[in-house]
Amino acid sequence: MELLRTPDERFLDLPGYPFAPHYVDVGGPRMHYVDEGDGPVVLLLHGEPSWSYLYRKMIPPIVAAGFRAVAPDLIGFGRSDKPAARDDYSYQRHMDWLTALVTALDLRDATLVGQDWGGLLGLRLAAEQSSRFARVVAANTSLPTGDHRAPDAFFAWRQFSQTAPVLPIGGIIKNGCHQPLSPEVLAAYEAPFPDESYKAGARQFPLLVPTRPDDPAAPANRAAWEILKRWDKPFLTAFSDQDPITRGAERVLQKLIPGAGGRAHPTITGAGHFLQEDRGEELARVVLDFMRATPNDPRDQTIRRATTRAAGTRPPALVQHLNPAGLIHNPAFSQVIAASGGTTIYVGGQNAVDVERNVVGGPDLGAQTAQAVANLRIALQAAGADLEHLVKCTIYLVQGQPLPAAFQAWNQAWGGRPNPPTISVLFVAGLANPAFLIEIDGLAVKP
Repeated sequence: MELLRTPDERFLDLPGYPFAPHYVDVGGPRMHYVDEGDGPVVLLLHGEPSWSYLYRKMIPPIVAAGFRAVAPDLIGFGRSDKPAARDDYSYQRHMDWLTALVTALDLRDATLVGQDWGGLLGLRLAAEQSSRFARVVAANTSLPTGDHRAPDAFFAWRQFSQTAPVLPIGGIIKNGCHQPLSPEVLAAYEAPFPDESYKAGARQFPLLVPTRPDDPAAPANRAAWEILKRWDKPFLTAFSDQDPITRGAERVLQKLIPGAGGRAHPTITGAGHFLQEDRGEELARVVLDFMRATPNDPRDQTIRRATTRAAGTRPPALVQHLNPAGLIHNPAFSQVIAASGGTTIYVGGQNAVDVERNVVGGPDLGAQTAQAVANLRIALQAAGADLEHLVKCTIYLVQGQPLPAAFQAWNQAWGGRPNPPTISVLFVAGLANPAFLIEIDGLAVKP
């Protein structure tokens, strides 16, 4: 993966942005984040095509109120590394990079604030890492599965993003705001992108929004929704009144997420899509009032380390993926893995059943495999791990099912991660439910 890194001098003396840079390796790329203050964590997630500069008006009041503000730049944006090839970006990779940050910082009892792609990623993150979050504030965002048509305004934006000879980052921010922006502020939004080669992530993001039921991200987003439909922790929507892209999405969140029930959900007036830019101080007040009104559940504080800035001191696991010269090499699996230290996680057989006991995919082996892997991932994340921590998988396949179709679906779910697990495949006469075509169990080692 070729990575571009914006020169540091482009970030000097930006108006209203005095924050020191912090970095963490997220599996290859280096991710930048702002980390200011001490106390309970507020994780601030930006979207397309902005960066942590968008939160500059919110960070000072959050810190002044006694909280810790963590505002990362998504990979491809801000001071974070930028993969040069558009194919290096996927919904799953963005999730993996963001999860790596949250894990490295060991964020606990956090309040998540997500806008635009900060919600598309953040709502998934809250579902998949629910033990790390005490509450959520969703602002001008959603979690699409491709099962419902997106607004026409989104398709117009997507068309523009793919056909404009030059992607005008500052102009996009300006058009998404209701208030006028100074030339200096517009230049700050342009700062991460010296030329068009740095904009691969910004170009690709609109294509990664699920708009079809068969989108690669749809199964994992549906799985996240199954968790969010049971989310009873505090949940607040804070949408603006001048955003045609996400207008109405707040009603879906309020209706389907139990933690949103019985709350007065504010509307930020006089603000466009980038409401942090238009009404940042007001949005910060909304977040702070919400946090004060919803003290953390004591059950979430048993491992409270809100001011921790790095992972724990336990020695990391040593995991070696080996592919000896005398054995075939296949990118879908490793031949040998040697592991020592860390935490061993055993995951029982996962199949294509969803949380409501529906068999997803019917007779389609590929769809059943995708659901089984999504369930496997949910189980791993409940233990603080993820797919990349797998060292062994056993796949049980009903006799007569095509093995290549199962491996194709596995590879798509694996998403190009390095170091796949060892895999054994067993053909069986049948599984517990006659409708099941595949079952996968796993063994993982987490540092």
